[in-house]
Amino acid sequence: MKVAIVGLGHVAQHQINAIQQLTGIVDLVGAYDTDAGVIRKRAVPCTFHKSLDDLIEHSTADVVVVSTSNSDHFATTSQLLRAGRAVMVEKPICENRKDLNELFKTTSRL
Repeated sequence: MKVAIVGLGHVAQHQINAIQQLTGIVDLVGAYDTDAGVIRKRAVPCTFHKSLDDLIEHSTADVVVVSTSNSDHFATTSQLLRAGRAVMVEKPICENRKDLNELFKTTSRL
């Protein structure tokens, strides 16, 4: 399975380490973070995308892991789902029930 990750903060490093333990089963093929400085600090062997739109359009990932700040989970997940991408979101998936219901509506329309 090919995985891309959005958000390269502290928690993402644990996720990346776990993915790297599954070489041959799960491969990290792409990443995006709004902070270019974070990208330069992370020694991750994958394609770094210049924007979420670029990742959506060009990544070969089968699933995208959303590892952004909690306040950004809804917006990022919504955009990925509307683009037809399979998504795994770290917890919490959203900050409130209204946003969660909206994500459910988005997935039911796909």
